Amino acid sequence: MKHLILSGIFTFSILQAAPLYLTPQNCETDMKDAKQSGHSHSSSGATTMYQVVGLDGSYEANGTYILSNLEQTSLKLNANLISITKSKYDNYHCLVVNGNKGNEFFTAITYISKNGKPSKKSPTKITSLQKGILELEPILLPREHDRFMALRTYLFTLKFSNKPLPNQEIFIKLDEKDELVGKTDNDGKISVTLKDTFQDVQNNKRGNKPKEFVLFAKFNKNDAIYNTSLRGEYYVNPTAHWQSVPAGFGVASLGFLLGLLLYRRAKNG
Repeated sequence: MKHLILSGIFTFSILQAAPLYLTPQNCETDMKDAKQSGHSHSSSGATTMYQVVGLDGSYEANGTYILSNLEQTSLKLNANLISITKSKYDNYHCLVVNGNKGNEFFTAITYISKNGKPSKKSPTKITSLQKGILELEPILLPREHDRFMALRTYLFTLKFSNKPLPNQEIFIKLDEKDELVGKTDNDGKISVTLKDTFQDVQNNKRGNKPKEFVLFAKFNKNDAIYNTSLRGEYYVNPTAHWQSVPAGFGVASLGFLLGLLLYRRAKNG
C-alpha cells in the first residue's frame, strides 16, 4: 500500500510538471525530408508549421524565430499553431514560444537545422542566447551530418534568468511517456541518455524514421510558476543494430595488413 501511494505521488508530480511543447504539425513531411536528405538537416522548404501542444485560449503567447545568423523575427500564433518563415541561411535556427496565464509562465523551444547560405555563426551563439526565463540549453548540438541518436548521452544546462539552476528535476517524454531523468548538478547541468525504443529497425539509415524527445522542467519562485521544454528528434543508432564496431575494426585492420603486404611485395619485386 505504501509503495502504491508513493507511486501515485510520483506520477502526480510528473503530470504536474508536464509543460507545453512544440512539435511539427506535419510530422510525415518533416520525416520524409529527413529520409530523402539522409540526415536530420532539412531544407529551407521543410515543415513550416508547428503546434504548441497543450496551449489553449487561456494563455497569452507569442513566438520568435531566431535565424542562425542571430536575426530575430516575431511570429503570431493562430490558436496553438505557429508558422516559421523561410530562411536562406544554413545551420541551426531556433523557434521559441513564450507565454503566460496569470502567474504561470512557459517557454517552449525547438532547434531546426537548415541548408543554405553559410551563416558564419557557431551554433553555440544561438544556444547560449537567452530565450526565456527558464530554459534548457544544449551544451552542444550535433554538427554537420551528425544527429541526436539513441543510446548516446548528451549534456544540457537548466538556466533561470540566464544563470545555471542547480538541484532541479528534469523530465523526458519519449513515446508519449514521461519519466524523471534526474536532477541538475551544482552547475545546473544534467546528462541525458536517449533510450532505444525503435521497433522493426531497417538495416540502413534512410529506412528508419526519427522519433521525438521532449525535455522539460519546472521551477517555482516568488509565487510564480515557470515551465520550460526543449523538443528534438533522435535517430536509430547504427552500431546498436546493423553496424558492429569490433567487426568494422577487424575489417579495417585486415585491409591495413593486406595493403602493407602488397606494398612490401612491390618494394621487394
